[in-house]
Amino acid sequence: MKIEELLFRLGQAWEDWQWKMEHLIDVAGERLSAAALQVRCSSAGEQYRIMVAAIEELMEKVQKSFLELRAVQMLLESLNNTADEMMVKLAWATPFFRSLPRDKIALVSISLIIGFMTGRSFSSSVPRLKPTYMISTVCGSYSGVPGIAQCRIEIPRIQSSDELLIRVMSASLDRTDYLSLTGWGRAERRKMHGGFTLGRDFCGVVVETGEKVPHLQPGDRVWGAVPYNLPGTMSEMVVLPGRFVEKMPNNLDWDGAATVPYSALMVWSAMVWKGGLKPDKSEGLKVLVLDGVSDTGCLATQLACLWGCMVTVLCTSRTVPLAHALGAQYVVAARETGEETLHDLEESGPFNLIIVAGDLISVTSCLPLLAERGRICSTLPPNLSSDNWGIFRRIFLPLWRTFVLPPSLPRSGQLAQPLKYITAAVESGKIQPVLDSVLSPADVKQGLTRLANEVTVGKSVLVFDKI
Repeated sequence: MKIEELLFRLGQAWEDWQWKMEHLIDVAGERLSAAALQVRCSSAGEQYRIMVAAIEELMEKVQKSFLELRAVQMLLESLNNTADEMMVKLAWATPFFRSLPRDKIALVSISLIIGFMTGRSFSSSVPRLKPTYMISTVCGSYSGVPGIAQCRIEIPRIQSSDELLIRVMSASLDRTDYLSLTGWGRAERRKMHGGFTLGRDFCGVVVETGEKVPHLQPGDRVWGAVPYNLPGTMSEMVVLPGRFVEKMPNNLDWDGAATVPYSALMVWSAMVWKGGLKPDKSEGLKVLVLDGVSDTGCLATQLACLWGCMVTVLCTSRTVPLAHALGAQYVVAARETGEETLHDLEESGPFNLIIVAGDLISVTSCLPLLAERGRICSTLPPNLSSDNWGIFRRIFLPLWRTFVLPPSLPRSGQLAQPLKYITAAVESGKIQPVLDSVLSPADVKQGLTRLANEVTVGKSVLVFDKI
């Protein structure tokens, strides 16, 4: 039997059953009405009259319900006719529908609707993974050190095939972290009111790798650094592009390794990209490192000595032994006045490159110490004019930075160069990290206060855990 014939017979049976029901209801109603009239006119008691009234009320309700049913039926018939007309129009408008009978189109439509609703019911009941959280050191507001907060934030996930998920074991405290607490870099970071993670470098273990990171695998001990305009690393887990990450030297632990990566990026930028020194090919050049025992000064002193330069270090009197231990040929202790300090520095000048790694002496006063074609380069965070921009100028900042790099930031392809060189130098024992103190996440405020007061030697490190 074809589907058309089945549907026709079902429709005829429904109409026949409906006619019979209407006829039975009419006959029953007439009989009940006649019986009620006889009882009402007879000498029956009061109880029979009450029963008759109840039967009449019931009959009225049945008739009313029947009329409502007829109204619903008429509405359904009207909708059915409208649907038939719409399907006919669609069939004539579309060759695909014109080739199919109307009943098959109805069956397909109903099947699609049922399948869609069933799928929605099942998909809504599927359990979803609950987010997991981690500890992160966050700049909550630009109120200085009191604005630091330890927060529980959601663990990030890899969004691109060139990214890594890393469990952070340690991260160092940098000058940029202290300055960012008062709003430094907020426009570049697009965080005008705070609410970002601190930290510029890290050491940790790879948890997950993207497909386009062939040089690293889960379980590798790695380290790296990120520019100041990107999210920080003082969290238990971070997601970073693979070009920011390299394998960590095997002869370092988590404490000492975190002092190196971001300082290496800043020192390499000052000495190589801006200063013009060539790694391992700068013999005989005179280099002056102002505050050679600071976080970046320690690394700049060791690199200059490794490349064969004649290195002079300016530092405080209490750190003179450390400056000699780092390899400096000449060490000058800072005097009470700048004139006396300059006089002592002139004996070992003029210099081909002056590296500013601290605030022991002003940069302008060092200009007479430069040799012909000499340069002054700084490893300190630069002054950012964009911090004072209004809302309208900040709208065009991303477009401006697309064509003009942010100040003192290298291109992304250059970020791996200094880290690879420093990794090899540390593994061979030619460079040693200088560690000031090891802190827990609760001691970050204390560490940044010491950094601001310039009482640290080398770098302080924040340790999350030890493996």
